[in-house]
Parts: sequence; structure tokens; C-alpha cells
Amino acid sequence: MFECAQFQQRHQKLQEEIKISQKASVDLEKYLGELQVNWTKYYDQAVVDMKSRLEEIDEAAMLSLIEQEASDLQTNELLQDEIAALEQLELPSDTDFEHAKFQFKQKHAIFKQILSKK
Repeated sequence: MFECAQFQQRHQKLQEEIKISQKASVDLEKYLGELQVNWTKYYDQAVVDMKSRLEEIDEAAMLSLIEQEASDLQTNELLQDEIAALEQLELPSDTDFEHAKFQFKQKHAIFKQILSKK
């Protein structure tokens, strides 16, 4: 009888341990399921955030490019205006240059005469 009682106690104890183990296994499976769902949500949100950030960066880069092109266009227009202004300038002709050269020689001769008198 003693052995039968011990066997029943041991059997009951093992049954309780199996129930505890099964409950822990179920709890662990539930926890792992929750973890998997949470990580899936986290990664989905991370992908959405990354796409959004890349779109912002792309938009900022595009705006920067547009601003640069506008600035280049303004610079180009200013340069064209300067070129047009330079084209409108009248350059002295050869006769103007010869006349200026003649005046310089006359003034230079007068200056030498004044210096030699002193």
C-alpha cells in the first residue's frame, strides 16, 4: 500500500508539473505571438517612416536643385545684360586713337620745353 500511495503522489506531482509546464508553454507561445506582432508593427512603421523621410529628402533635394537652377538663370541673365551693355559701347576708332596720340605728343613736347627753360 505504501508503494501505491507513493506512486499516486508521484504521479499526481508529475501531473501538476506537466500542467504547470503546459501552462508555461501556452503563456510562452502567447508571449512569442505578441512579440512577433509587435515587431511586425515596428518594422512596418519603420518602413513607412523611412519612405516618408526619403520623400522629404528627395523633395528637399529637388527644391534645392530648382533654387540652384533659378540662381543660375538669374546669373545668366545678368551676364547677358552685361554682354549686351558691352556690345553697345562704342570702341574708339583708329582715328580717335591717332588723334589722342597726336595730342599726347604735343603736350609732351610742351612739357619738355617748359622743363628745359627752367
